[in-house]
Amino acid sequence: MSIAKRRPRLVQVSEPASSMKCGFDTGLAVKVMAKIPICVGLLLAPFVGVAMAAEHRIEPESNLQDFLGSVAPGDAIVLADGVWTDRRFRFDRLNGTPEAPIHIRAQTPGGVVLRGEVEFCLSGRHVTVSGLRFENPVSVSDVFQFRTHSDRHAHHCRITDCSFEQHEGERDASESRWVGVYGTSNRVDHCYFAGKRNRGTTLVVWVSDTVGNHRIDHNHFGPRPVLGKNGGETIRIGTSDVSEQNSRTVVEANHFQRCDGEAEIISNKSCENIYRHNLFDRCSGALTLRHGHRCLVDGNVFLGHAERGTG
Repeated sequence: MSIAKRRPRLVQVSEPASSMKCGFDTGLAVKVMAKIPICVGLLLAPFVGVAMAAEHRIEPESNLQDFLGSVAPGDAIVLADGVWTDRRFRFDRLNGTPEAPIHIRAQTPGGVVLRGEVEFCLSGRHVTVSGLRFENPVSVSDVFQFRTHSDRHAHHCRITDCSFEQHEGERDASESRWVGVYGTSNRVDHCYFAGKRNRGTTLVVWVSDTVGNHRIDHNHFGPRPVLGKNGGETIRIGTSDVSEQNSRTVVEANHFQRCDGEAEIISNKSCENIYRHNLFDRCSGALTLRHGHRCLVDGNVFLGHAERGTG
């Protein structure tokens, strides 16, 4: 079920009429305009525009396809608080604007818990996802993807204020990635990642012939236990076969804490990326420029505290 509530949203505000230099008797103008209300509306229309934004609330039993076609720039898609298990979300070709992005969010920040076989796929432009908790994801190759199809990617989209956690328990035998960044100009910020125990990089930026220009900033990458084999990186940008391509991804102001999955905390496999102002705290591994050219590593802090594997 989708419940849409309309609310006014101010789109454009120009200089107040009272501050304009009209060049005639303002008192007379007010008297004339009071007698001609239609003209008042016409005069104000160029200066103040009001558009209506909808709030679509969805429950665990809702069918997304019932309302996605009606989502417009500035709308909010609100997931009801509670535990959602084994749910696959496909937000396909949502198109917001820079001035009116679409917002997919929890009813209450942190109040939506997504568990089990959860997939969250997003494509379109200018969409923000926030306030979701992904817990103990299993049996899916990619938990959150900035795409809904191989040729439908996200652009100028963002995931923020979300958490991805795997708690103590049996190790999932399958390989998975928690975040897959496709498209262009996307951002992952102010999120928390911890406890990934199975094979697969925590966050991957996929590189193509088109420059990505992504940003990964102000995240907390918490403890990741030793995997004991290749495939335990925290971040990878690119792959060996596209290592000559430019990604131009910025990784900055992140906190890496006990990211011990394997010897490479960050694996660079593309060109013109920037790694700056990150803190690596007791991480058994390295920031590795494995492949690629023209990358910048600047102003990062590595605190080993004399623990094994910290350099």
